[in-house]
Amino acid sequence: MPKLTKQLKQPTNIRVSLYLSACLLACIFNFRVLQPLVFIGLVPLVFYVDNLRLFSDKQRRIDFYLFGGIITCGANFFMMQISSTNWNVGIRGWFAVAAPIIAWLMISSFCALAWLALGEVLANPKVNRYRLVTLAPFYALCEILKSYLFSAMAYAPHGSLSPNFNWGSLAVPASATNILVLSPYVGFFGLSLVCVMLNIAIYVAIKKSSPGLFILLITTFLLSFWPMNLVTKTSKITTVNDKNVKVIGLEPDQTLANWDKQQIAKNIPEESLDLIVLPEYSGILDNPNYKDILKHLSDEGIVVTSVHSAPAPTGQNNIIFINKQGEIINTQSKTFLIPTGETLPYSLQLVFKLMGRQDIITSFTYTQQISPGTKQEDFFEYAGTKYGALACSGVSALSQYRRLSNQGADVLVNSASLSFLQKNSTYHVYADNMARFQAVSNKKPFIQASRSGSSFILVPQ
Repeated sequence: MPKLTKQLKQPTNIRVSLYLSACLLACIFNFRVLQPLVFIGLVPLVFYVDNLRLFSDKQRRIDFYLFGGIITCGANFFMMQISSTNWNVGIRGWFAVAAPIIAWLMISSFCALAWLALGEVLANPKVNRYRLVTLAPFYALCEILKSYLFSAMAYAPHGSLSPNFNWGSLAVPASATNILVLSPYVGFFGLSLVCVMLNIAIYVAIKKSSPGLFILLITTFLLSFWPMNLVTKTSKITTVNDKNVKVIGLEPDQTLANWDKQQIAKNIPEESLDLIVLPEYSGILDNPNYKDILKHLSDEGIVVTSVHSAPAPTGQNNIIFINKQGEIINTQSKTFLIPTGETLPYSLQLVFKLMGRQDIITSFTYTQQISPGTKQEDFFEYAGTKYGALACSGVSALSQYRRLSNQGADVLVNSASLSFLQKNSTYHVYADNMARFQAVSNKKPFIQASRSGSSFILVPQ
């Protein structure tokens, strides 16, 4: 054992283990079955930090930057799964392949600077002595910095510089485990901090050969493999706050606009529904038979979906509430726009201009660009229930649903469309985990209907 320990402490072996750890974490963000490994995936990083004195400044900077780069490449891999055929912009041929690769590498390499900064902080003489103690809070700060770096690189017209772009945060896979129970108390980045602390504790237990502590930590880790039992997941009719709720998901090329009466009866056999949630841009109002859908509502029932208020680029993405009589009783314009989906980042505009493809920018402007709402979304109260509804990317925004919840929303609703992604995109792993986080951290039911992505009802127990 001492001989093995001595071999592991060789600088080359420590560096190799660090890169293997980064590769594991990159996979954790993409495969649901690997998500519980987030509690041990950082142990090699802890090992590296504990032996930081063995490395030169140049080695440390290279290692921390590449460590972050591998993680961000894995977490942002969904960018490689954008289906150009489902994107309204006319990108064809070799450029359809090159464009997502360029965006993926630009974003990932820029966000990796956050880990470079982490290494610099840990190497500071004032911090070095207590580096294992400070690793957890500084790692959480590293993730916040990474989120801001992403928002800076993806900044676009009507965009925002905010910590709402959290691909690559440990809190995302942690939200698939029972550790999510802590989220109402520690928040999103607090979950990341707890993950790092568990990794540090496991490392210390191994280092000190403490069987009692090690067994306790392994038991905690194994428990995380059990399905997250704090929520009920279903796409069928469910009772939420004494309301009969139904969600309807659609395929990428589907719309309610062409549903005939037979399709309506087949897909909505239930009666007296209090809430029907439809995907973003469901097309319900374009269906001449849409009132046949409304007949399935109770007298105080409503439908929630979203519509374009006008053609691009001036149109807005409006969440609407429709009553049984077919009246739009409330409209709220989306304020948090998603880069490349609803607004084109300046960084990509520069790339397109340098490549002589101004036509892509023009095409995007007049097919996909939308304008944000002029005021923040608010909850809407109807028949005694307060609904906090957001469109699509609102599930990623840490502050949006928390604000609606704090204002008094009883039920959180998301009308989504991920049709520009391939159906098996790894983005769905991220989106589902963020939905779990929103439900449990806010202690409110979370209802989502999506085109291409997951449609479900999450009810905290």
